[in-house]
Amino acid sequence: MNKKKPLLNLKHFSGSFKTFIILILFFLSSCYSTQFTQSNIMKLKVGMTSEEVIKIFGNPYKTEASTCGGAYGRPWRCIIWKYGEWKPRLTFQTDSYGNLTLNSWDL
Repeated sequence: MNKKKPLLNLKHFSGSFKTFIILILFFLSSCYSTQFTQSNIMKLKVGMTSEEVIKIFGNPYKTEASTCGGAYGRPWRCIIWKYGEWKPRLTFQTDSYGNLTLNSWDL
């Protein structure tokens, strides 16, 4: 009977390397928030307020101001909320009253 070999056999590595691998795997698994379920994603709508988004997904991991729309020749100031190091990310614009409203998202 052929015995399957494991994809990664950690017994041949040092303790510090094993710790490093475990931390990397933990980091990668935590990058995508558990609030981003299909049901919650389907609630997203352009024009939602930042408060509505926080009620669904919680506070973002990171926020940054940027310029959006430059590729289309119509640049505008936007605020990007990140819920992981790369994705998911939500882009907001400021309405005429100074409130953040959802413009787009990239999951």
